[in-house]
Amino acid sequence: MAHDRPEELSHLISSLDNSNHGIFVHLDASSDLEPEQFIPVAKLSRLVFVKRHKVVWGGTSQILAELELFSRAFLEGGFDYYHLLSGVDCVTHSNEYIDNYFSMNNGYNFITLSPVPPRLTLRYNQYHWLHESLVGKKRNIWKYLDFGLCYAQQLIGIKRFGDIDIPKHQTWCSLTKEFVACLVKDKDQIAQLFKYTYCCDEIFLTYELRKHGMWDTLAPQGSLRFIEWENKTHRDSSPRVLTIKDFDSVTNPDILFARKINFPLSKTLVKRIDEYRTREH
Repeated sequence: MAHDRPEELSHLISSLDNSNHGIFVHLDASSDLEPEQFIPVAKLSRLVFVKRHKVVWGGTSQILAELELFSRAFLEGGFDYYHLLSGVDCVTHSNEYIDNYFSMNNGYNFITLSPVPPRLTLRYNQYHWLHESLVGKKRNIWKYLDFGLCYAQQLIGIKRFGDIDIPKHQTWCSLTKEFVACLVKDKDQIAQLFKYTYCCDEIFLTYELRKHGMWDTLAPQGSLRFIEWENKTHRDSSPRVLTIKDFDSVTNPDILFARKINFPLSKTLVKRIDEYRTREH
């Protein structure tokens, strides 16, 4: 999933380019990126650009874009694993290492569970009617009104999911073909179930895992991603840009992808990772 930084996305496509791999790309509909910029990059992989959605931070559109990717990749077929990546991810091991890693751990779903924030159930049990159209990542009057309406719904007893607690997870993940088959089968139901929710791209996978009795397939290693969050304000955090200082961390044997890479700040790190991957081949 990408919306900007074409140089970083081109590097990611080039890093994954392998005859064993298919690369499916969602370019945000509000972005000026175009498929023609990237088609020449992939020499060996099948490179597919899926239907574009305008993705609003924390909105249902995030889930729709993810389901678009999983569905298209699954329907084109032939893959054992499906890896949801950001356009500013970096591959930290050789493609052969990655393929072998998943062969040896076949059957596990690699998802990192996250600490449960206060009022987590407010994200999915009440209707966030204003988020997609008027709020997004902004902290404006509409956000306070949106949450005010949610508290009003609580008072009158609206609980869309009843009394169940759904564990929170990190968005980026690596999933088995068996689990992706369930997501594709439930695609329309998921879209309807999580319509008018808030940040439920960090909820719906664990909900589906439990629903399909696949909780015991969660891998102990987590998502195999290196991501370090930093606080921009006391209410806003985002992944820290990685630099050469992170090299040892991102090349850990159980870390296959790292986020986020921003050029030119990450150039030296990426150059060294590329050299490491070549030696590992």
